[in-house]
Amino acid sequence: YPNQSGYCSTDPRNTIDSLALYTQNGDFEKGLYYAKILSNQYLKQTKYQELCHVVAHEAAIYNQLGDNKKSLEILFKTLKTIQNKNEDFGKVILLKKIAEIYTSMKDYKKAKSNLYSALNKMKTVKSDSLLNRINQSLFKNHMLTESDSSFFYLQKVNHYYKKIGDDLSYYILY
Repeated sequence: YPNQSGYCSTDPRNTIDSLALYTQNGDFEKGLYYAKILSNQYLKQTKYQELCHVVAHEAAIYNQLGDNKKSLEILFKTLKTIQNKNEDFGKVILLKKIAEIYTSMKDYKKAKSNLYSALNKMKTVKSDSLLNRINQSLFKNHMLTESDSSFFYLQKVNHYYKKIGDDLSYYILY
């Protein structure tokens, strides 16, 4: 949490927990303030992955406030900032969040485009859980557009849940 001097914890787990707490409590103004301080801090420290997590959360707050334009603006700005950096994990986080915003706007074509870009970047990122979240989003977008590909992504998501032994999620999705 920011104290009176504006200092914030830089532990990524605490950062996201604190941002989530502000959001859950409906204190969006403090959440945005905290996110801006952290984003600037991570940018100066060249901690791009942490920057991407904070910006994605900041965009989610703007999305909850109904300001999709601002959400997309900060996501694309950050994506451009890290464009030439070797930070594919962060780029995937941003692309997935961009897709979520487009999905909430019912612009499924742009949502899918960003999800496929994220999926392409996953070739260099080793994270089964992140890959599963992208496949879940692709499944959702294909379901919403009644695409034949939805079953393909359903199978991928089911396979992941079965693999990790998450029977509840597997059966709910099934």
